[in-house]
Amino acid sequence: MDELSQIPIFEKLTPSELARLGGIVKRTRFPRDTVLFFQGDPSDSLHLIVSGSVKVYQTSEQGRERILKILSPREIVGELAMLDGQPRSATVAALDDTETLSISRRDFEKFVAEHPHVSGEMMEMSFREVPYRLLRLLVQLCDQHGQASPEGTRIGIKLTSADLAGMVGASRESVSRLLAQFQDQGLIRLDRGQLVVPDPKALSRALEYASDWS
Repeated sequence: MDELSQIPIFEKLTPSELARLGGIVKRTRFPRDTVLFFQGDPSDSLHLIVSGSVKVYQTSEQGRERILKILSPREIVGELAMLDGQPRSATVAALDDTETLSISRRDFEKFVAEHPHVSGEMMEMSFREVPYRLLRLLVQLCDQHGQASPEGTRIGIKLTSADLAGMVGASRESVSRLLAQFQDQGLIRLDRGQLVVPDPKALSRALEYASDWS
């Protein structure tokens, strides 16, 4: 399948490995507003988005929806839960008519047992891209929830490091370390439980150069 070779974590596979992987994937079409899986569901599959887009969101006890991120073609959803075996941390629903290639946890584990470097590549990419994903999230939060203040742009919602970790698909510890690093660099400040960005332009510039940190 040509789509598989375009997915970053699979782009180094040989043609024979891609053929083997293609034999275990399932192509599925989800009409707009269809749920791929719910928060709390077992982590039994991952999805490679071929076309369309999906939203990843959590629902509060009061029934309020909070969108964590939007994913587009060539992106993967559900891979971190597949690796750690924990229940789904969020619900994923199709924003448009969406097509995915899904791989069951059982079939993926068999494939990784035969090709262990795939799991290593997935973990490596996950950790390498965390700084970029966190910076991108902070820029988005500034745009969507930023409020002008004498100290800079105050993000008008309270988010813990655990909240941010869930939004970028990383551990709370790694996000906490990065937030401390961003504070040392003057990119953000923490004030009364809220994030303050002294200079949003500096934050955007950091995002542009984030790929150099890997």
